[in-house]
Amino acid sequence: MKKIFSFLIVLYMNTSNGQDYSFYKNDKQIPLTINTRSIFIGSNTIDSIGDMIKLIGDNFNIARFNYDHTSRLLNKFGNTKFGMKDIFWVEIMPKDSTLSKEQYIDLLNLLKGIKDINYVSPAVSNERNEKMLLSHLFYVKLHSIDDIDELKNIASQTNTTIMGNTKHLPNWYVLTSNSDSKGNSIEMAKYFYETGKFVATEPDLIGAAKTTTCSSSDPLFTDQWNLNNTAQQSSDQSGFDIHACDAWSITTGDPSILIGLLDNGPSL
Repeated sequence: MKKIFSFLIVLYMNTSNGQDYSFYKNDKQIPLTINTRSIFIGSNTIDSIGDMIKLIGDNFNIARFNYDHTSRLLNKFGNTKFGMKDIFWVEIMPKDSTLSKEQYIDLLNLLKGIKDINYVSPAVSNERNEKMLLSHLFYVKLHSIDDIDELKNIASQTNTTIMGNTKHLPNWYVLTSNSDSKGNSIEMAKYFYETGKFVATEPDLIGAAKTTTCSSSDPLFTDQWNLNNTAQQSSDQSGFDIHACDAWSITTGDPSILIGLLDNGPSL
């Protein structure tokens, strides 16, 4: 009870200081404010945009949608229930662009009451006024595998679910919050970090979809997020790429320059 009370005090201090949310990155607190123009909703029972529109009604525009297949990339962790199912997520935009923050929060609570919607979260803006969606995921880095019991205890206390970790980053665990959790994924990321028991935590923020005139003769170019990241995947952040399009706007090569590649295959 004491821990939950402290958690609520922290939330009150955040909103009274002019910020709605914050999280830690490299030990620095990053402030975020609610952006009333978008909402993130996720479902593990609805799997088509047509069914989702029927569910939420006609007071919203659909901005984009995708499937979150994160669970397929992880080493499964115990009985993960909601967390291990593929999530169909949608960014919706209220048709009423004049909503106050209070009206927007009421709308979030209304959507949370719809049976087949498992997760509802606000859009947020950073200090550069860049809009991001807040997904159902957040990440926690352990000091060592010996901390797994501590992670399990805090996940149980907050009603969050440990989905698993990856082979290549074994100390990073992916967790999910849901309608029964003590807060959304950004609140949970902050709460886990402030326990002082973990190296780092981060919420999964989905950047705004990026538009570009960049093109390529490669028919699979639009799938290559590393070249031009338009948030193709639910875990992508738009713009996080090698900026190939910017480079190509400067030059696409010079036929007078010869490049040689020497590649000796491994000995088997």
